[in-house]
Amino acid sequence: MADGLGSYLGLLLMAGMTVLIPQFIRWIIDTGIRAGNVRLLTAAVLVLLTLTLLKGADRLSAGPLDRDSLAERSLRPAQRHPPPLGGTLLRLP
Repeated sequence: MADGLGSYLGLLLMAGMTVLIPQFIRWIIDTGIRAGNVRLLTAAVLVLLTLTLLKGADRLSAGPLDRDSLAERSLRPAQRHPPPLGGTLLRLP
């Protein structure tokens, strides 16, 4: 049960970060850059880097069963044995 709860909380964290980070960037541009407030920009960029690191750590902890890594694994055989180039190139006159 605790494992399922952790997965659910991780999913919520990822969804929240996906929504929060672009809105935070918008706020940084609207508030910090337009006003020319360097101190606010510095603090905001540090917070943005921290959020990005947390999102990356959460994604890394998702393990090998997440959707993207499964897609990458399904493409590996095609990458190891690509089709011959001669048959796929278009010959121009």
